[in-house]
Amino acid sequence: MNGALVATFGKAVIIPITIALVVVQEMCARMGVVTGKGLSDLIREEFGLRVTVIIMFLLVLVNFANVVGEFAGAASSLELFHLSKYVSVPIVAVLVWLLAVRGDYKKVEKVFLTGSMFYFAYIIAGVLSEPSWHTALVATVKPPPHES
Repeated sequence: MNGALVATFGKAVIIPITIALVVVQEMCARMGVVTGKGLSDLIREEFGLRVTVIIMFLLVLVNFANVVGEFAGAASSLELFHLSKYVSVPIVAVLVWLLAVRGDYKKVEKVFLTGSMFYFAYIIAGVLSEPSWHTALVATVKPPPHES
């Protein structure tokens, strides 16, 4: 696949993936509040231990892949500032570890709220770049043909 096709496919699936993530997160939160049990407890009660072990293994695998992706994103973004990935990834890992181990709720909340501001910057930058909205909407449902 060429890079443009991959980028277009990535843009086309981001909306359904985001909706699915919101729905799953909401469902899990509601089940936890109503039952007072975690997701693995509910899966074990309904499907047994074997299915629970498989699903929890897959969950660990997917979470690991997500973490690798997050660190790759951090490395790529810091390379824009000419900071080597071999330096930036360990620094980011230590900062995340310190936040998780030493941070209290208020500190973690402030970090995530500050990080959320960058998502608003994406929207603003996207609008300020004056894209062809028609082309973007069409490419969302029908990717352009593959060029070889």
